[in-house]
Amino acid sequence: HRPDSYGGCDLYYASLIYDTLWSKCYNLGPVINTKYWESQPSISSDGNLLFFVSNRDGGYGGSDIWMSKRINDNWTEPINLGPSINTSSDEATPFLHYDNQTLYFSSKGHDGFGGFDLYVTELNHTGGFNKISNLGYPINTHFDESGLIVTRDGVTAYYNSNMDDNLNIYSFTLPQKNKSNPVTIINSVVIDSINRRGVKASIVIHEIDNFVEHNVSSNEEGVFACAIPMESHFSITVLAEGYDFFSSNYRLKKNEYSKNIEIVLNRLNIGNKISLDNIYYEFDDYSLKSESMVEIEKFAQYLIANHNLKVEIEGHTDNIGSESYNIVLSKKRAKSVYDALINFGVSFKQLSYIGYGYSMPLMNEDSDDARLKNRRTEIKVTGTYE
Repeated sequence: HRPDSYGGCDLYYASLIYDTLWSKCYNLGPVINTKYWESQPSISSDGNLLFFVSNRDGGYGGSDIWMSKRINDNWTEPINLGPSINTSSDEATPFLHYDNQTLYFSSKGHDGFGGFDLYVTELNHTGGFNKISNLGYPINTHFDESGLIVTRDGVTAYYNSNMDDNLNIYSFTLPQKNKSNPVTIINSVVIDSINRRGVKASIVIHEIDNFVEHNVSSNEEGVFACAIPMESHFSITVLAEGYDFFSSNYRLKKNEYSKNIEIVLNRLNIGNKISLDNIYYEFDDYSLKSESMVEIEKFAQYLIANHNLKVEIEGHTDNIGSESYNIVLSKKRAKSVYDALINFGVSFKQLSYIGYGYSMPLMNEDSDDARLKNRRTEIKVTGTYE
């Protein structure tokens, strides 16, 4: 019954500013809310999918589960999850696990034990859902079970039931077949290298081993969060107006449930050097590995957005091999990046390339890790053109 309501029950959002201080509540607007009843939201860990319950027109009867995607900070027209999820009776309390794949919900309409039962399904690669599964007895009974949530490790679930004539909260350990994938929460802040203030930026988190991308944005304070599978090898690329391109990669450990990452951006200036940490080559070759293309495409977008910027692509090697061989190899590797950027639409006027071999090492080579850091591709901002 708020004055900005569209009728019935509406969905609102607020942002956590600090500790227990919250922002003002804002209505999600007429794309999400209607004159009917919208409630029980669940949002994906990257903030880009919203599941909720509504009895609006266009459903299968009773209350249905709907989904909307966030694109460029705007929510799309919600779509009904369809007859594999929704029935002529009521569906309620959707919960998308932090893995952004496993969906739990309650329903009166599917074959079950009576009343609301708890079910699980998985989002598949086509954007649809796999066959649903009833969580079974003794979780489900002839009473009402609903409101299930699952911990980040995918092991423990909490739900409510009126089996004792009162609505109480219960917990249980999920059987292996119904467990979600354990995830790590990435808590990060993007800051200016000079004044240490937060920077609003566009971020891509790329799971290197399985080619999954998460597109997120930092807020005005530079803060963002995302959940990715535990033990992942992943990269982060950051684009922010007026700043250098940023990229780096990380590895998560087993039982690492959260990871704090501070990303420091340098202001865009002539002479700056940018390291492309997620460029990979075949051993002793200049051919780019397929996983390099994610980073190259993002850097191409950066150069296209900064279309008057001129950069030099620098290739560097370790000290294995002769000086002349490494000069040739490093130049060919830089040329591979040059060609890939051209293929992604960057103007040749913005680009040049050079190979330095082992003449500019970052570290003295007394370990494999040092040699790995010296084998790199760097970008030098050389100027601008009209």
